[in-house]
Amino acid sequence: MRDFHPLRALRAVRAVSWAAAACLLTCAAALGSAGCRSNDTPDVVLPPAVDTERAPVDPAVDAWFRSTDAQSAATLQPGDRISITLQGLPEYSVTRDIPPDGSVPLYRAPRSVDARGKTPQQLETEIAAVYSESVKAYVTVSLVASAPRVVYVAGAVHNQQAFQMRPGENLTVLQALTLAGGPTPDADLLGVTIMRMHPGLGRVVSSAPLDIEGVQMRGDQHDNLSVLPGDTIVVPVTQERQVHVLGMVERPGPVRWYRGLTVSRVVTEVGGFKKFARTEAIRVVRGGREALVFDFTDLVSGAVTDLVLEPGDVVYVDEKWF
Repeated sequence: MRDFHPLRALRAVRAVSWAAAACLLTCAAALGSAGCRSNDTPDVVLPPAVDTERAPVDPAVDAWFRSTDAQSAATLQPGDRISITLQGLPEYSVTRDIPPDGSVPLYRAPRSVDARGKTPQQLETEIAAVYSESVKAYVTVSLVASAPRVVYVAGAVHNQQAFQMRPGENLTVLQALTLAGGPTPDADLLGVTIMRMHPGLGRVVSSAPLDIEGVQMRGDQHDNLSVLPGDTIVVPVTQERQVHVLGMVERPGPVRWYRGLTVSRVVTEVGGFKKFARTEAIRVVRGGREALVFDFTDLVSGAVTDLVLEPGDVVYVDEKWF
């Protein structure tokens, strides 16, 4: 048997992985350029490919996505018609349609206000602050007519477009993906994100990556957040999320990585060991260097902690020599 060189194996694995990633990115670019159109709703502007290994989301933003304030508030959207009234000052009262950029001009005011993603009460407070130096009056904002409420689903789904929400409808991320025909085979369901206008920050923010695979496979609803009108759900294409198992196992080759995948579990995934496997010295190559060696008996007995694998790890089981 020829000697195994883990660094050579890792280079070969990376070469195959990069080729596969290039193919996926080409397909994603073609899909994005094709676009998608709904007869009843606006065109969807597809966001660029999402890197699920992005910098961590601000914990305050993540908490806001999961808060009752974000989930229950009836917020204003582009296309809504609103009435702005200043008590005792009828000449300041106006009716405006909220434009796509959200900027609403005010009568005799030094600046406009951004109405997107705000409740009427929040907009009242902001308008009162704008007028505070010139006039003192009680401000009332009323919704005169609502634009169609839609949620956008883009990325690795079968039907990328905008979907209209019924008044009072409670739609979750998983339900929105179902409306979009479900994820494609190359969808990364560990990295789904929601893009939403944050009224406090005045800009669109992204949620932390949501584990929708866990929602489907284990019924864990923690990341199955409610979707609000105007949200864009982005389903990225899977990049390199594999672990490679080589050597004396029944089915050597790549194994799809998932959170919580350990050395003992990945051995089960490939059908277990062959007859003369050296189970007392399982090697794990990570980051281009061999640094971890495990005795399988110790792993399954709990004598040592079962290593949680990372995408790109190479697990090698040597042949036992007598």
